[in-house]
Formats: sequence, structure tokens, C-alpha cells
Amino acid sequence: MTTEPMFKAKRESSTDLVAVAVLLLAFAVRVKGIRGIDLGLDGGLSVTLARMPLGDALTFLVHDVHPPLYYLGLRFWVLVAGTTPLAVKYLGLLLSTMAVAAAMGWIRSLVGSRGALLAGLTLAVTPATVEVGGSVREFGPAVTLMILAAWAYTRWSRQSRVAFVVLSALALWTSYIAVAVPLAAVIDAVARRSWRRLVVSALAGATILPWLGYIVSQGFLETLRSNGPRQNLVAPPPLLSQLGDVAVILTGGSYLTPTVLGPAVVGIVLIVLAVGLAVDRLSWRRPVPFVSGTGIFVGATIVASVILAIAVNTIWTRQAMSSRYVLPALPFTLLVVAAATQAASIRRPGLIVVAGIIPLVAVAGLLGWYARPTLPPDYWNPTATVGFLDNHVNPTDGVVFTSAEQAGYYEVLSRHPRPWTLVSVGTDYLSGDIPERTARIFPPLVDRSDVVWLVLWKAALGSGTAQVGDWLSRHEFPVVPVSTSDSEIDPYLTTAGASVHSEPVDAAFDAGVRLAVAHWPTTIQAGDRLPLELDWLAADPLDRNYTVFVHLVDATGKTWAQRDGWPVNGRAPTSTWPTGQVVEDRHVLALPSSLPGGQFWLEVGLYDDHGRLALRSGGNVVRLGPIVGST
Repeated sequence: MTTEPMFKAKRESSTDLVAVAVLLLAFAVRVKGIRGIDLGLDGGLSVTLARMPLGDALTFLVHDVHPPLYYLGLRFWVLVAGTTPLAVKYLGLLLSTMAVAAAMGWIRSLVGSRGALLAGLTLAVTPATVEVGGSVREFGPAVTLMILAAWAYTRWSRQSRVAFVVLSALALWTSYIAVAVPLAAVIDAVARRSWRRLVVSALAGATILPWLGYIVSQGFLETLRSNGPRQNLVAPPPLLSQLGDVAVILTGGSYLTPTVLGPAVVGIVLIVLAVGLAVDRLSWRRPVPFVSGTGIFVGATIVASVILAIAVNTIWTRQAMSSRYVLPALPFTLLVVAAATQAASIRRPGLIVVAGIIPLVAVAGLLGWYARPTLPPDYWNPTATVGFLDNHVNPTDGVVFTSAEQAGYYEVLSRHPRPWTLVSVGTDYLSGDIPERTARIFPPLVDRSDVVWLVLWKAALGSGTAQVGDWLSRHEFPVVPVSTSDSEIDPYLTTAGASVHSEPVDAAFDAGVRLAVAHWPTTIQAGDRLPLELDWLAADPLDRNYTVFVHLVDATGKTWAQRDGWPVNGRAPTSTWPTGQVVEDRHVLALPSSLPGGQFWLEVGLYDDHGRLALRSGGNVVRLGPIVGST
């Protein structure tokens, strides 16, 4: 009489051991997936939002397309775990592993242990889950919360209703993609004609309304009108193409060759399972809780998730379908597969082996993901930029990033990150009024910095980078830019860090150009930077663009340093000079370490293709000095 309970207890114990093994496998493949420094571009953005002042981060998110909860959680996480690449990715790893555990527990409660283990194993090794789970983004945590919210909804007790509302709220405040769960719950409630379920489901969805109301009041509608980060330059892929991408991602085929291998193999397995169910009519006579109780809810969640993914891709991102948008549909799709596998294997255990092909396909896709090519260094090589900043930025300097992604990589890769400021440019909805923002942000920054290092990621961020440089070029002393493999770094010696004295010059050149006042240091030292400000006036409009030259010479006339360029760091060509108004033109000379002691002079003039512009008093060079040099 005790044989059956003992057998059942032993079977449950072995099932639990297999479940633990699946979780260990999920953890292991994710640990392998998060090795290295790669956070993805969006991962750098996440770290930036976690490290910048809270008010600035919320202001950024008001105009972005993501709610704040994940970034607030990441902010506290990095305070404890640090900002190394492993530390910032480890949070997603833990939550992604938790998603596998939650999915197995939920599916087991609905369809049984066989289907739960199959779904858990597939979820553990599918490339989409490993990729998103190891990223520094909100999508993986949102999926974990969606699974837990769905579990609470399907239990439907007094306590679980409260848990459903709370978990749905957490999921929605983590990512808008989580709206699929309360939306599916509303559909399920209508199908059941249950007013109580409808009210609870609507309440769960309404928990995001305070945040939506706040961001709309702060200008979020401008984000919606901007048509996404690609600014209408790329047409969205055709609907059938996007549906094909969804199928590929759900079946683990994104990194298989050919990619259709995943949908083809998984499709055959599902057909075999369906035939097994149809042939064995006894399977249909046995009650299956999933079919009788939650089928509409799960099906609606899958459909809503896929529609949301396609809508986001069509309206916003306009690119090949991304795993992070499709991932919410995966655990619910696996629940359907688990239900079919559980029912089909009641009388035909061999079908478990057939269903086992699904996680094998996922493993093959995962191996392909591990072997994926990385971005070429000339496109994205943060180590070069971070290494340069580490070797050249002093504690009294400031760093300005125009790319939030680069700021995040600097935070996680720098040996000793200096204070940095983000002036985001690129996409219209995040850039805003760049001249207004730079005029507000830069004055206090330059007041406390000796040098400001402006980091520009390629030219991909558009004209906004030039607008940021405009302010610095007009107010500070531009130093010769430095190029790394993927960035340009523009140093600016600040007026706070420069020690200069002013002296009237009143040197008149031909064409009505006059050098009214000059500002330069009285002493210099080998290896230092020499700042110089030239205040120009034009009596009449100029029809030519002249280049300003500045030479540092000794008593013998030997040139020790020089700088040539259009005025105001190229921002004020002479043909654009307003008549009668002072043009403040700043230059910096890099002094060689071999500069000897003694007296030096600055020689200043203008030239174009026709030669140097003559002085009305004779000659073509204005000499400033002397300057005392020391070694």
C-alpha cells in the first residue's frame, strides 16, 4: 500500500534534481556569454544612466522610450557590485536564470513536470534568452517579471491577485513591452465574462499611467513625433520578413546556417506532437489544466507580444527584428509546446524524445551565437579611447561625452575615471536645444577644470557634435585634436587653467583687418601648453578666408612651436566676420620638452593662397613678447 506514494515521492525527487541541473546549465551558459568587455552600445547607455546624477538620468528617460525602474535598480546594483563589465552584466545573468526557474515552476503547475523540464531546458539554452539575459538592458528583467505576473494571474487567489497587480506594475515600470500580460489578462477576462478579472487586469495595466502622465507633461510627445532613432532614413522591413524573423528567433535559429533550419526542425517536431495527440484520442479525454483554464490568456500574450515587437520595429527601430523585442513571447510559446508534449507523452512516452530535438536546436543556435563575429575595431573599439583618456586626463580635468554609450564604457573600463559630463547628441528627441544646453552646462564645468576633453564618436552623431564644439571653441583654448580608432578627442585648455596677461596691440593689416588686443602668458615651461587669445576687428566685409598663423620663436628666429588654422578653431572664417565687432580667436601651442630657457616671442599673422597679408606699417608679422622660458 505504500509503494505508490514512495514511487511518486521518488519520481518528484528525481524531477527536482533534473530541474536543478537545468538551472545550473542556464547559469553556466550565461556566465560564458557575459565574458569580455562587450556591453553592446545600449549597455553603455545603461551604465551611463546608472552613474550620472539622478535628476539628469530621469530627464534623459523622460525623452527616451524606456521607463525608469531598471535603471534605478542598476544604480543601486553598481554601488554594491561595482562597474566592471562582469559586475554590470551579472545582474541580468541572475535575473535571466531566475526567469528559467520561474518558467519551470509556472509551467509545471499548469501542465506537469515533463513539459516544464522541456520548456525550462529550451529557455535555458535558447540564444535569445542568453543574449538578452547577459545584456545590460531592461528587457531580460522585464521578461522575468512578466512570467511571475502570469503565474500569479493563472493561480487566481486573493493573494495572487494582489501579486499579479504588483508584479505587472514592476514589469511595466521596467519595460513597456510588459503591457502584453495585463492586455492578455483583459482579453481572458472578457472571454470568461469575469468582471472581477477584468477590473484587476485593468488595474494592473493602469499602474503605468502616472509615469506616462509625467513624461507627456515633460515633452515625451516630441519623442513620439521624432519617428525613432533612425530618423526616417530607413524604411521598415516588410511584414512577412518581420514575421519570419520572429519565427527564427523563437526557434533558436538566429545564429544557425541557414537560419530557416530552426523554424523547419521545430515545425516538424510540433507537427509530430500534434499528430500524436490526434491519433491517441485517450489523450484528449484526460483533463489538461492548461487547455481548460489558461489557453486564451497564454495565446493572447503570445499574439500581443508579437504584435508589439512588429509595431516597435515598424514604427521605431526599422531594422532586422531584435531578440529583445521577441523574447517576451518565448516563455509563453514554450508553455504551449510543453502542454502539447505533456499531453502527447501520456500514452506515447517516445514523443518526449521527439520534443527533445527543440532544445538541441537551441544549443546549436547558442554555439553559433558564441562564435558570432565581433564589431571591427574601426567601428567600435572603446579600449583605445578609454586608454588614451586614462593616460592623459588629469584629476583637475573634465571629460565631456556626446555619446551616452561611450560614457558608459569609460565608466566600466577606465582604471581611474575622471568626472565626466554627458551632452547627448545624435537623435533629435534626445538632443533637444544643444546650444542652450551647452550654454547652461559648460560654464560651471570649465570653471572647475584645467582642461576639458571633448570625446566625439566618429561623425555618426551628426551636426550636434559640432554644436557642442562651437561653445568650447568660442570660449576656451582649443588644443590639437587627437584621433583614436573610432573617436576624435578634442582637448580645450580652459580660461580657468590658463594664466595670461592682456596687452593692446593695435596692429593694422591690409584689407581692413586689425589685431586690437592679445592675451598671452609671460612665462612658459618646456612641455607645457601656451595659450594665446587674439582679438580681431574687421572694418569692412572680407571676401577671402585667411588662415591665422602663430609661431613661437627665440632670439635667433628659430621656430620652436607653431599653430595654423582658421579663426575660432575653424568656426569663424574671416569672410563671415561681422564688421566692427571683436572676434575672440584662441589658440594653443604645444611646447616641446626640449624647449630651452631664455626669451621667446610670438609671431602672428594672416595668409591665404596669395601669401601673407601685409601690415600697413610694413612687414607681415606682429611680434608679441618677450616671454621667459624655463626648462
